[in-house]
Amino acid sequence: MTKSKLAALGILSASIGPVTNSDVTPDAAFAYFGTWSGPCVARGLEATCTSIWRPGLSTNHVVQDYSIVLAMDGVPIFAGRGLYRFEEGAIDGVWEDSRGAILDLSGRYDDNSLTIVWVDPQTEIGRSVYTWSDGGLKSTDFVLTDAGWRDFMTVEYPTHSLR
Repeated sequence: MTKSKLAALGILSASIGPVTNSDVTPDAAFAYFGTWSGPCVARGLEATCTSIWRPGLSTNHVVQDYSIVLAMDGVPIFAGRGLYRFEEGAIDGVWEDSRGAILDLSGRYDDNSLTIVWVDPQTEIGRSVYTWSDGGLKSTDFVLTDAGWRDFMTVEYPTHSLR
């Protein structure tokens, strides 16, 4: 590549700003952006769970950043990110997490409740139910077993703090 082409590429790259969601006005269908953090028990250990909900890059996208850290020393033991697309109450999207999983998402959003089914046909099918009430958030996660749905984690977050 010639020096002039490199210079032009450098100027072009410098003039393109980062992609952010600062100019996106969130869809009024989802009203629960913010940060919730509270005590939880993960894998039998006392921990702190944090769930951050923010606008995505489109007005009908919502991003959830989720993490679990040990209460005693703050060591991370799990993290995940969901990208949800809201279309008239129906939802689809993807989930990625620190296990290396990428899962398809589908679900429904009604008033103050979000129900998401996550699927990897080869390894797992699960369901997460999020319910917002009085500024707090309750989330319950289930996994589908041969005996039916099994609850494996419930977190009751106190009133959220905006970021």
